[in-house]
Amino acid sequence: DKPMIYYPLSVLMLAGIREILIISTPRDLSQFRELLSDGSQLGLSLDFAEQPSPDGLAQAFIIGRNFVGTDNVCLILGDNIFYGNNLPEKLREAASRKEGATVFAYWVKDPERYGIVSFDDAGMVADIVEKPKRGKTLSNIKVVGVYLLSQDFFIVYQKVKKNIYDFEDALSLYAKRNNIRVIVIEKIAPPLKYPWHLFQIERCIFDKFLNKKFNNTAKISKKATIEGKVYIGKRVKIFEGAAIKGPCYIGSDCIIGTNSLIRGYTNLEENTLVGGGAEIKNSIFQEDCHIHSGFFGDSIFSRGCKVGAGTVTANARIDRGEIKIKNKKQKITTGLKSLGVIVGENVTIGINTSLMPGILIGSDCIIGPHSLVMENVADNQIFYSQFRKNVKKRK
Repeated sequence: DKPMIYYPLSVLMLAGIREILIISTPRDLSQFRELLSDGSQLGLSLDFAEQPSPDGLAQAFIIGRNFVGTDNVCLILGDNIFYGNNLPEKLREAASRKEGATVFAYWVKDPERYGIVSFDDAGMVADIVEKPKRGKTLSNIKVVGVYLLSQDFFIVYQKVKKNIYDFEDALSLYAKRNNIRVIVIEKIAPPLKYPWHLFQIERCIFDKFLNKKFNNTAKISKKATIEGKVYIGKRVKIFEGAAIKGPCYIGSDCIIGTNSLIRGYTNLEENTLVGGGAEIKNSIFQEDCHIHSGFFGDSIFSRGCKVGAGTVTANARIDRGEIKIKNKKQKITTGLKSLGVIVGENVTIGINTSLMPGILIGSDCIIGPHSLVMENVADNQIFYSQFRKNVKKRK
């Protein structure tokens, strides 16, 4: 029950690192400042810097150059969750090195999708290859988002041609000239590149950290059914006939209506209202969402969404094939055969609306009642399906 940024912060703390610069978009940075302040309550010293656009990892070094000064540096991605045996010891050992670089890595079965470590005959790092061609990979060891680098890395970085992968290019060049140590860790949650990766991350967190717990301020009907690992927060109300089949997380001040069904890796954050007769499966609802009767499967609703009764999220193609997401002119493969809708913040959806698999709806939209949504809807749009009126006089 904590924001995702706490996970990489805890990794840095385990490594003994206390001075941290958080780099993010202008939109998100204000939320991080509000959440973390100066970090003193966590025993940290935090600074913040804006990254105007997603222009690659190396831009973090440019933005944070003055913050780093003449010290060695650790760069960690904000969407990684690491765990496993002896992780604190491995982190402290890596942070204590004064020369060279240390990268953390993980074994994968599909190396062609990632930055992969190539080893020479002596077992030393020979190169780091970004997305090698299928069948031409020299290992299955993927570099993950923790890099501990000495000052001489900055010198190497200045020599590479600037592009979106210039950090990876500099790391590859550095490997050919210097000593890079690879620490292979046992377990890592998938990185958060696309919104639907939240399902895999949530599954990892639930499997590893979720415990069955009912807060003593929750009011649970004796006629409700709760099975498996279910966390129920403060002041939750669960009415008669409701069924919750874990693993599930029910945040503080949620209301679970009569005869509703919640199952399978569902996360309801604070002040979510689930109306009577609703069914939710493997979905994420951020805080202050209100939904009524309907089916919500393999879907993500951001904070402040209001959904009318009878709404259905279709979460499978009719041919049960892989669901692809349309993004501008390209289609993104998800690797999923079950995926519903992904909805931005403060969206209002009218009654009896049908949402097709893999649809993206932007923030601050209104979806009219009885609509059939088969295409993405951008931010700040009003979407209504047009129905042909057909009135005939009875004979």
